[in-house]
Amino acid sequence: EVDPIFNGPQGLGLYLLKDKSPLKNYKGIKQGLKKVFNTIGIFKETIEFFPFYLLGYLLCDRRHYDIFIGGGQWALLLGYVLKKMRKVKIVVADDYDYQAGNQTITKFRFLFTRYLENFVLKQSDLIISVGHLLAELRKKELKREIKIIPNGVDYNLFAVAQEKLPHPPTLIYTGAVEWWSGLDLVIKAMAEVKKDIPNLQLMIIGHCYPQYLNYLFELAKQLRIKKNIEYLGRKPYKELPFYLKRADIGLAVYSPIKIRKYGFSLKTIEYMAAGLPVIITQNIQTALIVKKYQCGKLVEFEENSIATAIKHLFINQSIYKTYSSNCLKYAPQFDWEKLIDDFYQTIISVNSTLLS
Repeated sequence: EVDPIFNGPQGLGLYLLKDKSPLKNYKGIKQGLKKVFNTIGIFKETIEFFPFYLLGYLLCDRRHYDIFIGGGQWALLLGYVLKKMRKVKIVVADDYDYQAGNQTITKFRFLFTRYLENFVLKQSDLIISVGHLLAELRKKELKREIKIIPNGVDYNLFAVAQEKLPHPPTLIYTGAVEWWSGLDLVIKAMAEVKKDIPNLQLMIIGHCYPQYLNYLFELAKQLRIKKNIEYLGRKPYKELPFYLKRADIGLAVYSPIKIRKYGFSLKTIEYMAAGLPVIITQNIQTALIVKKYQCGKLVEFEENSIATAIKHLFINQSIYKTYSSNCLKYAPQFDWEKLIDDFYQTIISVNSTLLS
């Protein structure tokens, strides 16, 4: 595991300077170095992605295509170039994230990423965003029509987790264990909830850099709940339902930064397919789904709000069962097979005249 100092969003921050968050501000030379190296990271990104995408095509393929589908500014830049080379007819933007929102250290890098992202999106023949918040942002900035198709779930795979195994009261988090995951707030909330639910457990599955993981366990140790935290590391995707069988509530307590606000959390729909009510930060895209279908509790990004939601769901079993029932009722509409068919039909219907 090597994390270069020019890495995408964090720069010198989270790992080289041992930050708990890349939003941390230093005084003097450390803060200056952090901003300088983060800005230099633009050049690293520029030579790391697009040239190799293009080189890979030129060396390994060279065929002509009707439709190019790309996600992210660098992949779409390749689509733009291939269309100029007349190698593809139509470029479709799979708009799954607000990439500029991942740049939190310097305004220059944010503006650079936003400019490039908007440029390649404007050149695309069709933009399909994952949610209403991102679509509204694109409409405002690009002044064009945006189609919306959400992220989904392999429903048959995760429905297996609806049959639970014996376990203590358990919270679960799956996915990237990053500073924006809110797990430090969850651990603080657990210290309060433990007074009422002594055997409450937290199961964490996903990749985590050592610095942040050490911080989480040091925090748990200070709060005397380290034995209640179980970190299992990375697990194969097909094994996730086995762990969801031993959980009661799914966590998506994200920091409300832009990259999380506009993204569509896969884990939320996976929790729902497994019958788990969700605790999620309010005012982000996936929270709209949880609120619309009454599949969990929306919370503020602070420990007291999270603690109240945890206690509310475990103590009020009638509400828990209602949320769980709603999860089972509405999750099937997010099955990937249906959504991929919608994606395909959208491309064909919108671009039929161009293809002809």
